[in-house]
Amino acid sequence: MKGKINRNDFLKIILSAISISFIWILSRVVNFKNENKLSQIEITEPGNGITVFDDFIIIKNAEKILVLSSKCPHSGCRINKIENDIIICPCHGSQFNNKGELLKGPAYKNLQKLPFTRKNNKLIINI
Repeated sequence: MKGKINRNDFLKIILSAISISFIWILSRVVNFKNENKLSQIEITEPGNGITVFDDFIIIKNAEKILVLSSKCPHSGCRINKIENDIIICPCHGSQFNNKGELLKGPAYKNLQKLPFTRKNNKLIINI
């Protein structure tokens, strides 16, 4: 009788499908981990005030430094606008104070703080 699959062939098909699915999921996890590895950027320490870069914002008051992600938590837009010490997302108008704390939405949380180290008038920032 044509059209029927015996038990061995059926198990081979099922095991192949499971194996292919497992390999695909594993490759996605490995790629995700590689994409999210931290990279370091070294820059000369800026002067006092708020300085905006492509991937981060540096806020310096005397000797205190805070490094924030320039990625808005609302939709990921790059923040590049400062008005009267207010950090403003150009896409939807979310506003943050000079500590990265949310003042006005539609963002729903503060800007992410980025770890950094100081060395010889340089900042090494992990992004």
